[in-house]
Amino acid sequence: MTFALNLEGVQSARVLRYAIWPGDFGIPKGLSREQESVLVAEYQAKWREESLSWDEFERSVTHEDEQVFDICDAILARSPVGEVALRLCGHLNYAVYHEVYLRAAHSEVAASDGRHLNLDQFKQFGERYWEAFSQRNE
Repeated sequence: MTFALNLEGVQSARVLRYAIWPGDFGIPKGLSREQESVLVAEYQAKWREESLSWDEFERSVTHEDEQVFDICDAILARSPVGEVALRLCGHLNYAVYHEVYLRAAHSEVAASDGRHLNLDQFKQFGERYWEAFSQRNE
């Protein structure tokens, strides 16, 4: 099953990408996971944040050429009156890290089986999925 998050009344759309620092980077053998994390964080802090136009981002993601935005993290916030803000983090074509920020007046989730879900129903659906997934490994 697939889901489409439909945003209505989009008020803003912003895309950031990160230019990787051109210097050498490597993790020496024998470091603890904590030491490794510190080195990675220091390296990533040297990266440069760059704006990307929404049109350019949209042209970069095409089904025909199998170009994708592989989402690894998402945060959705909702106001009491139904407005939503969405932050998507991921890799464009599995290569370059991007952050996408969207703000809209309303949202709806459409499932590939024809159902329409509100955000609470979608969240419950996801919670049940992950619970079932975790039980498969036991």
